[in-house]
Amino acid sequence: MQKTPKVVCVASLKGGAGKSTVVIHLATAALEDKVAAHIFDLDSDQQACAKWHDTRLERGFGDLPSVSSVVHTRLPQAIKGLSNVD
Repeated sequence: MQKTPKVVCVASLKGGAGKSTVVIHLATAALEDKVAAHIFDLDSDQQACAKWHDTRLERGFGDLPSVSSVVHTRLPQAIKGLSNVD
């Protein structure tokens, strides 16, 4: 039986509301439960998730969720191109 991919969107118009923190924790928890996770960082100004990922890689942390910085107009194509998310 093939699993249907799930998409979770965390959004808010207010900056500093904790969106990136929530996303990072959700994706990390999914990986701990052996569920593949991918983060699409759509914030072209801050790129908090992408910066977090890069910093963790540089410091040698393993088992990180994959992260892509994507322009919002290309999100559907980016999701279609993803093959490793449960």
